[in-house]
Amino acid sequence: ISKSKQVSFGTEYSRNNFVIDVEGFYKHVDGITVSNQGFYNNFQFINAIGSYDVKGAELIINKTAQRYSTWLSYTYSVNDYDFETLTPSVFPNNVDIRHSLSLAFNYNLLDDLEISVGSIWRSGQPFTKPVEGNETVRNGNNTFVNYDTPNSENLDTFVRLDASLSYKFELIKNAQSSLRIGVINLLNRENNINTYYEVDPNDTNLAIKIENKSLGLTPNVSLRFSF
Repeated sequence: ISKSKQVSFGTEYSRNNFVIDVEGFYKHVDGITVSNQGFYNNFQFINAIGSYDVKGAELIINKTAQRYSTWLSYTYSVNDYDFETLTPSVFPNNVDIRHSLSLAFNYNLLDDLEISVGSIWRSGQPFTKPVEGNETVRNGNNTFVNYDTPNSENLDTFVRLDASLSYKFELIKNAQSSLRIGVINLLNRENNINTYYEVDPNDTNLAIKIENKSLGLTPNVSLRFSF
């Protein structure tokens, strides 16, 4: 059974539809198991129970006016595992993202027509590389990737820009309708969201790198009716 405890504290300044909010936080979760963390390293076949700690701070700035609203948020956090029976016992969490910055802007071109733009920038998640020059290890008839220090590398920075146009209208009497046309990843940036390694089937002395990429430029259209 996992148990958690957390605490947060903050302060807020508000004046003339302008808000600044700063908050610090700490969270401790105990009773997690290696098997449910999705490791791609030498620990993925080991049974162990441990914990993780997350601590950091978040800044939010928001400005609202008659025809527009905009906000910026920045989060800094440190997220580490602690498994006493593993070596090393303390190392970065699989979802440890030290820096995350997001910005959004909404503007009413007309009373029923709104344009929205949003972007996110965040540091890459941790991953584990094989030992250089000794990428695989053999155990009986099986060959495995010989991983180095867990989560000691980071993916490239993640950057995405989205935009959408929303139009509200009355297609049916007494029913509010809205049409939204948007584009995800407007810059068509190729973001790497996960990296792991497998034994090369053509040469068991080598490991091949597998990268999972996020969606490229993705248009979307939605039509909603509210009765």
